Amino acid sequence: MTQAFLDARRRGVFYQNTSFCFNYQRPCPYFALCRSNGNPNVIENFYQRAEPNEELRVLPAGVPTPAF
Repeated sequence: MTQAFLDARRRGVFYQNTSFCFNYQRPCPYFALCRSNGNPNVIENFYQRAEPNEELRVLPAGVPTPAF
């Protein structure tokens, strides 16, 4: 498994663990991405890129802080 992961990383692709596609009787959240073979339409329509921990970023001055 380690070799498969390292090979995927070396080739610049995602490691696909196909034994968990329908674990818990529903498709994995990334099922459409895995089956698309890197189709940019699937990526743009189903997923959005977000910075890690974006809720911790500092807001510019004058922007009201959301009340939770």
